[in-house]
Amino acid sequence: TVTTHLLASNDLCSDAARGSMGVAVGGMQEIQLPPLSGEAADCARMLARRLVDASSSSAVWGVTGGETTVRLGDAPGAGGRAQEMGVAFAAEMYRLAPGRGWAALIGGTDGRDGPTDAAGAVITSAHPFDSVGAGAALAGHDCYPFLKDMGALLTVPPTGTNLGDIAVFIVGGEG
Repeated sequence: TVTTHLLASNDLCSDAARGSMGVAVGGMQEIQLPPLSGEAADCARMLARRLVDASSSSAVWGVTGGETTVRLGDAPGAGGRAQEMGVAFAAEMYRLAPGRGWAALIGGTDGRDGPTDAAGAVITSAHPFDSVGAGAALAGHDCYPFLKDMGALLTVPPTGTNLGDIAVFIVGGEG
């Protein structure tokens, strides 16, 4: 006989982040977000569109988790899926909602994203943003130096436990 005990999972990590956020953001509306999956940049753009649509009447926040992919092809730059999501999310937010306030934290629960010393990205509408540079970073899968130059890398000590990625978003309402 074998007994199995689930000690941790991406759902548990997402729920913990959601609980912390619920206290931090007070009366803002939480929206349910789909799990992180598919190509990192595509997932980030979809989440940005959903958050912009949901924030048309009030500020919103959301937490999700999972794991995306990045198909490197012939462009093996520095970075990882969470960093790529951060750059793609920011680019889409600047395109869809210029002037609106927002923040995103996307990171690996193990403290590492790709072959870098960063866990992901913490990026906000307050960061100066170069859309041409972002396009080049995404095309070359080279988001680490782009985020480093912006001061938007999420760096934490390694946790030694990989439970996928967690993403936390806050988007201000229109007006």
